[in-house]
Amino acid sequence: MRKPLAGLGAVGILTLAVGPAQAAWPEQYGDVDTWPKWGVYGKRYSEDTFAAYGGDLTEAVWFELMVGDPPIGNPTEFRTFRPNDTITRAEFATVLARALGIDEQKDLGPDWFRPTVEVLQTAGIITRDGNFREPITRREMGDWVGRALEWYGADLAGKAETTFTDIAGLPEEQYILLATQADVIRGYPDGTYGPERTATRAEAAVMALRLAKQLRKNPPDPEVFEEHMRYHWTTVTQIEKEILSGKAYSHSHLLEPYMSEIMLYGRGGFDVKSHFYYSFRPLKDYQELLDLSVRPILVCDTIAVVEITRTMRTVELDGNEVGRGSSSAYYYYAKRNGKWLATNSMVERSLGGYPPIGGTSKLELLPRS
Repeated sequence: MRKPLAGLGAVGILTLAVGPAQAAWPEQYGDVDTWPKWGVYGKRYSEDTFAAYGGDLTEAVWFELMVGDPPIGNPTEFRTFRPNDTITRAEFATVLARALGIDEQKDLGPDWFRPTVEVLQTAGIITRDGNFREPITRREMGDWVGRALEWYGADLAGKAETTFTDIAGLPEEQYILLATQADVIRGYPDGTYGPERTATRAEAAVMALRLAKQLRKNPPDPEVFEEHMRYHWTTVTQIEKEILSGKAYSHSHLLEPYMSEIMLYGRGGFDVKSHFYYSFRPLKDYQELLDLSVRPILVCDTIAVVEITRTMRTVELDGNEVGRGSSSAYYYYAKRNGKWLATNSMVERSLGGYPPIGGTSKLELLPRS
């Protein structure tokens, strides 16, 4: 199975205290066996689970809502997710901002979270400063989520209001009630909220996912994803043609308009060439997109899952067509800093003909004129 942009697909904007890290499919986490049952990666093919891979925590990872822990040394080694660790205020600010589509990832230094925190403070979602490296309490999580819902203008009509025995009189009470009414954060069976308790990283990831799924005031049109995929394959085809014609392997003039900022100035820079399929297997032909269609599965303001069916042909440099066929893939997208990014995808089946074209893209959608 050819993966012309597999290297691009493997790179995400997962950030923590030491800066950006490489994204990974859920099963590539070294501690995936420690994930809670409700979040474990597993095949669940049905429309109810986006006809793809399910699990609440898995979905949050596919959308890159969560903060990961990068491998040490070799970037191809497994990372860890640490699902049962408490989540810090900085990490929760990051996942919350990503769910809202207003994250800011510019500072790669020790205070990597500061740009995102400042955006949330400007929006009135975070109202206090302090030590963002300490664990966040459910009291503050409820406050931030409730204020985020108010900032967004979420429609909670028809959703049952909740009450708890242990939050009466707290300054954050009204926002905690908004957060629980929206079902982003839930209380305990004994009728308490547990304001001073902390949450795990796995729980926080699911909170971000629940929030993102409710944001539907301004979802994108399917044409956004079609345009992204056409740009993707136009670039792939052009690179392959240049390599086949004997040009040196240097295609920054083609890649820079598409690649995310992490690709351009990641942890000390990023060697794109070393992650390309072409760098270790000579090309004998190139692939060309003939047609594609986009079927929305889940489309919200900041996250989306679409099924993209592609018809491709494989052509030798002299123009001789050696095969064609179609394949269907489920693509996960997330909106980052105003741009839609393909985070990961799963090719489920070939629709006949030439072997299915696998891999994923990490290409930015160019601004539409």
